[in-house]
Amino acid sequence: MQEMEKKGTIWDASLRMEERLDWLISALTLDEKLHMLSSGSAGIERLGIPNCRLGGEAAHGVEARNDQNGIGTPDITTSFPQPIGMSSSWDQEAIRAAGDVVGREARIAYYRHPQGGISRWAPTVDLLRDPRWGRNEEAYGEDPVQVGTMAAAYVRGIQGDDREHMKCASTLKHFYANNTEIGRGWKNVSMSPRNKYELYMEPFRRCIEDGGVEGVMTAYNRINGVTGLFNEEVKNLLKDEFGLTHAVSDGGAMELSASFNHATAMDAETVARSIKAGVDALSGRPDAVYAGALEAYELGLLTEADVDQAIRNVYRTKIKLGIFDEDIYKDQLGELCSEQAQEVCKTLTDESLVLLKNDGMLPLSEDAVGDAVLIGLVGDQWYWDWYGGAAPEHLTLRDGLKENAAKRGQKEIPYVDGCDRIALKCGEKYLAADDEGNYRLLETPEVFILEDWGEASYTLRNEQTGKYLYVNLFEEPIEGIQSVDGSPARITGKVCVGKDRIYSWFDLEVFRMERGEEGTIMRDRFGNRFFLAPDGTVITSHVAHQGLTPLSFTVETLRNGVEEATLAASKAGTVILALGYNAMVNAKEEIDRATIEFIPYQQRLFDEICKVNPNVAVVFTSNYPAAINEIHRKARAILWSATGSQCMGRSLADALVGKVSPAGRLTQTWYRSDDDLPDIDDYDIIGKGRTYRYFEGEVLYPFGYGLTYTTFVYDNLQLSMAHANRPARQGRNYKVVGQPNGVYDQVRKDDRVLEVKLTVTNTGSIASDEVVEIYAKLPEGTVKKAKKQLIGFQRVRDIAPGETRRVELSIPIRELSYYDVISESLIVEAGSYEITAAPSSASGGISKTIEVAGITPGLRDLSKKIKADHFDTECGSQIVEGLYGYSALMSQGSNVYEPEKDGHFSANYGSCQFPKEATVLRLHGRAPEDATVKIFVDDKLAGEVTLNTRDYDRFAGPARNHMVRAQEDLLKRKRSFPLLWADIRIPLDFGQADDLEKGHALKIEAVGPFQYDWFMMV
Repeated sequence: MQEMEKKGTIWDASLRMEERLDWLISALTLDEKLHMLSSGSAGIERLGIPNCRLGGEAAHGVEARNDQNGIGTPDITTSFPQPIGMSSSWDQEAIRAAGDVVGREARIAYYRHPQGGISRWAPTVDLLRDPRWGRNEEAYGEDPVQVGTMAAAYVRGIQGDDREHMKCASTLKHFYANNTEIGRGWKNVSMSPRNKYELYMEPFRRCIEDGGVEGVMTAYNRINGVTGLFNEEVKNLLKDEFGLTHAVSDGGAMELSASFNHATAMDAETVARSIKAGVDALSGRPDAVYAGALEAYELGLLTEADVDQAIRNVYRTKIKLGIFDEDIYKDQLGELCSEQAQEVCKTLTDESLVLLKNDGMLPLSEDAVGDAVLIGLVGDQWYWDWYGGAAPEHLTLRDGLKENAAKRGQKEIPYVDGCDRIALKCGEKYLAADDEGNYRLLETPEVFILEDWGEASYTLRNEQTGKYLYVNLFEEPIEGIQSVDGSPARITGKVCVGKDRIYSWFDLEVFRMERGEEGTIMRDRFGNRFFLAPDGTVITSHVAHQGLTPLSFTVETLRNGVEEATLAASKAGTVILALGYNAMVNAKEEIDRATIEFIPYQQRLFDEICKVNPNVAVVFTSNYPAAINEIHRKARAILWSATGSQCMGRSLADALVGKVSPAGRLTQTWYRSDDDLPDIDDYDIIGKGRTYRYFEGEVLYPFGYGLTYTTFVYDNLQLSMAHANRPARQGRNYKVVGQPNGVYDQVRKDDRVLEVKLTVTNTGSIASDEVVEIYAKLPEGTVKKAKKQLIGFQRVRDIAPGETRRVELSIPIRELSYYDVISESLIVEAGSYEITAAPSSASGGISKTIEVAGITPGLRDLSKKIKADHFDTECGSQIVEGLYGYSALMSQGSNVYEPEKDGHFSANYGSCQFPKEATVLRLHGRAPEDATVKIFVDDKLAGEVTLNTRDYDRFAGPARNHMVRAQEDLLKRKRSFPLLWADIRIPLDFGQADDLEKGHALKIEAVGPFQYDWFMMV
């Protein structure tokens, strides 16, 4: 574009940002604007505005595979460890460097294929409050300080230091409380204010204010009854308070709203409510988003001003990305998978390894390596994951051991996978593939490597070709097969030869094997049984249509994998046993784990090997915790790694032989059994005792845990308070906009920092990094506090044997805050704080106390409205949407999807100050059917009422004339009531009332379908 044509337009870099956006808005037609509400919308050709969609993944590297960019050939990009692994390094600089590589490679891929996008959907900062969550691999940990700090560093790397000229925009996932896959599209998350502000909100705030992240993606789930798309906290909190630039929806969320979870009746309403709540772009089909937006505008649900604001937010990011300016990055980026990128990847992968146990066996001596055997399926496998890219190399543990052996001039370590070889026999024939790749019953058996992943999940791989058994989904009717009513039957899929790796959205390579009366019944991952079709091919179907023959098989074990592995172990001096999970089978998006118990087959393999050879070093590869209690007890050493890194095997091998000193730390608690875990749908970390902060039981591995090849001594802990100006943010200054609740006002005004100083001495004989973790125990008070909570950390690199290193941290005083439900704000309470420096949350370390001036919590003034969800404790309740911006409490049993529960719940409100002469509790609530509400004061029953709010009359009066007609009129009037909320008055009897202005305990208890959103005394 010529310079004269640029002047006064969006291409004119001399204009202020808002002036450039003013031109864009004025130049667009209404129809063009409505098209722009899709995150995948095209550019505007008549104005020369190029395509630049908001999208693309970058969880642990740039995803630019051919299934995403549609060009047939993937871009090869650097692949780092899964985020749970990156975070386990506890090294902000290392993860920032990885982010820098991701930002550079995203931009290079954009130059090649602009549809790939330079606004990437990463990182995922949902807290890992339950280890069974399927997307555990994508997240960073269970602690908001550690997650927020590490993710913010990744963001800064991706976006770069120049906030006005970003390499690539980063978008956080998923706002918020998104920790289950089963039912994620419709379930309600009950979120108390303390859980929200102390825990779930913090990673998002830190990444916006400290990391300067550009965008946020909303979640599918409901939060306190409100669908994530319609959560006004996106606008009121993330944007207006924290300074976020734009928000997008999760993929297909618009379509799900009306068609799946019935949050709205039609797409038009979904679009309107989303845009008004602060979502600027909907990640659905562009044509569907446009159709919904057009209808919303025509119905008056959406104004052009609403649309203009959304476009401004999106194009503000696009201007920062430089698509309308001279590209300052064009000649600075280098190439994909550069030598520097490989070095960054190796460093971060090395640092992500966590040593879980070591009795001195590691590092392995040359003699031990020379007399070792590698056993285990995952020892020679590199498993893809759903949001990973196509990496330049996929190094397994076996590859890494080969490299080290070659460098030392040693022979390759023998390898045994430990899997059974089987054939599936049906009658006198076997399941085998024909020349076209379709499975039939043939004379010659096909030998399968049986891979057992637990939870009744199996994969079968042809021993000779390495190809997996696979179900090829199809919808077309098959000739000769009729449904029960005589119409052509539609079959789920045809069993055929698949690929050489497990990789599909539906996990079509996964099968179930169950015992039936006539043998083993094979089912696909949807539960559909194997049948023989009239043409002789094997298909899967959910019902036995006419013309289909159900198949049962005899499993013939041709070679016993455990016996082979045990024999190899008995002949070796050292066993390197590779155990772990498959990132595409055991858990992923849409697949939660049902248990943390370890895979029984691999457990049996371990047990049998230990019987013949006790010198077992376990390399455990997983993206989620497992209850490996017996393995921890019996193994001599355990080294953990996440999957995903292109050089995973090299780093593992280097750590085994001592070329790398592992010093990573776990970022989530490893529990001992499923019994330690509440319901996966329960998000109450504080009340239900989740995570290291509140869990009271004994764990396998605590949060922050990890050993090294040496020993460290902590000493000379010094604590002091100082005043300091806020450090310069990465493009974000605190924006106190006077929100009604003022949640953040107190802590933002407090510029104090806690200065922590100590020494760390390496008392061993091996140089190593050490992660110093700082924990605080808050003063005991009237509400439940964490046993301890992380407030800061630092990875101290390369401490030599005998060396003493000085460690200093300046920790903002806000890290000592908690949410006070009475003042409805984050406060630092006055009192004595115990500060501990330690190598994990459960290690003793060294501690000191410090007196901190702060706020003394006050009393609840019941002359004013008290929010129902601002309780101290509750039992049996859930939080749902109330009226007028309030959230309501109701029984879990009142929910339509949990009808078996009794509908009883209670909530406790402490430190209550009652107004003088108060005799009535005024409560805003509803009960569509009869429910009983009881009010207790200091554990004594003070009032009770049974009612439903359709019949409830606040001012019921007698009928004076025409009694029958009056009663009929009364019934008609009550049936006409459209709203089941009522202003309920419950008379109270306190007994002695001379001290009602002091702090008292109030409990509201309800039985039945009752809910309330506020109360007060009058």
